Amino acid sequence: MNFQKIKEWLKLNKDVVNAIASLLIFLFVLTGWEVYKFFKIASMFESDIKKNAYSQTLDRSTDVAGPDINHNGIRDDIDKYIETQAKIEDWNDLQIKAVQQDAKATQVTLTINSQNKKASDDASEGTKKSINCIFKQFNQKPPPSSFEIEKLTVNTKTRWIAYSAYNSSRSGSVGSMDDKDDDCVR
Repeated sequence: MNFQKIKEWLKLNKDVVNAIASLLIFLFVLTGWEVYKFFKIASMFESDIKKNAYSQTLDRSTDVAGPDINHNGIRDDIDKYIETQAKIEDWNDLQIKAVQQDAKATQVTLTINSQNKKASDDASEGTKKSINCIFKQFNQKPPPSSFEIEKLTVNTKTRWIAYSAYNSSRSGSVGSMDDKDDDCVR
């Protein structure tokens, strides 16, 4: 099939194409940001983590939480990654705090009992607030390192299973992003 035939088919079936596009947009909105992030990470996880040079220094212990010597809610190796990225990308203090908030929110999703609806709802709320905060602190242009932190945090099979359980517990839920509130933790 050549380009001209495809163009003619699209022109003749414009309503079908529009319906499919509308359905895809509706499904994305219906399933929400969390499911999008889950599938994005799932598709990139294996190959990207191997490409990332930093991944060689990541904690690969068998426990879900991993070491957090300073007890700030962020695994120590992820703390180091944030510190490094902040220097490379020249983040200000509020931007660093926003990314740390996101790292903490991701860590919580690994360590909660995903069968506990309240814990799952609270973790989802924390994730929503951290995403809002990142968008605010980076003027609606969050750094790619936000996705990197998520991938680096979920870097073992045990952590992936815990993260998948959390995302499964959120399946079918709908949330909203409200930019009226200040969701940044100070």
